[in-house]
Amino acid sequence: MGDQFKLVCDHCGSLTIVLPRAAAPDPFVVLKCGRCESPRGTLEALRKISSLGGHYLDGEISDMRGKTDM
Repeated sequence: MGDQFKLVCDHCGSLTIVLPRAAAPDPFVVLKCGRCESPRGTLEALRKISSLGGHYLDGEISDMRGKTDM
């Protein structure tokens, strides 16, 4: 899965994720899409994104500008 987390599901376009129910989940548990259950990334990768704040989204938006299907 690598060190990335997909904010938007590649398979269905959903933003929802299923979070672990454990009080102290393993940081490397793979989080799945809330709609289609495709793997989206690890809890650790999501935590890294949250610590970056808007800086992560700046890169995502730059990547999206080059796509013509939007």
